[in-house]
Amino acid sequence: MIPGPDEIIACPHCGGLAKRQTLISGNTFGARFWTDGKMLAPMLPHVPAITRCAQCQQFYWLDDARVVGKLEYGTPVPQAWQQARQVRALTHDEFQAALQAGLATTAERERYLRVHYWWSGNDPLREASAPRAPEYTLEERENFARLLELLDANEPADRLMMAEIHRETGNFDEALRLLHDLPDSHRRAAETIAALAQARERVVRQLPLR
Repeated sequence: MIPGPDEIIACPHCGGLAKRQTLISGNTFGARFWTDGKMLAPMLPHVPAITRCAQCQQFYWLDDARVVGKLEYGTPVPQAWQQARQVRALTHDEFQAALQAGLATTAERERYLRVHYWWSGNDPLREASAPRAPEYTLEERENFARLLELLDANEPADRLMMAEIHRETGNFDEALRLLHDLPDSHRRAAETIAALAQARERVVRQLPLR
């Protein structure tokens, strides 16, 4: 991984400054993959697409923020740039709040918010030694229902996610149906999810290494 210079961006609501990490290059060496589609890669850190302003507390998409400048090594910059906080990912509750606040302005943005709302709910289970199957809130169940509408069963990656949603919510037969006839490139994930569905297990799991 080769990091690039941090960009300084301005909140579209109040102009508050934040730092956005950039990468010159990265890779998936040492990455871990999960049945819900999330990847954790130490050499390819995730840069959030949406954040919450530390100054005015409003949500905003980073693509909507104005780039003020960059923190180039050896180049003098204003003190306010140096003091700006790093952009942070939203919490589980904040993803739901962003949806309620109308930040899903396009289908692509809605999908991002809903997938990450799902993933953030699963995050406490990823490292737990003996995780229990979650009890979903009404908002989480509504999120699953809307995600199933947004995902395309003709796309193998989407179909895997649909199967995983059904498995995690206890619809094991539907999960198994969706896992049929997927291409070889998705076989490892499909076999893992199928085995968990057959065992009537609902908790997110890490995919086995190749």
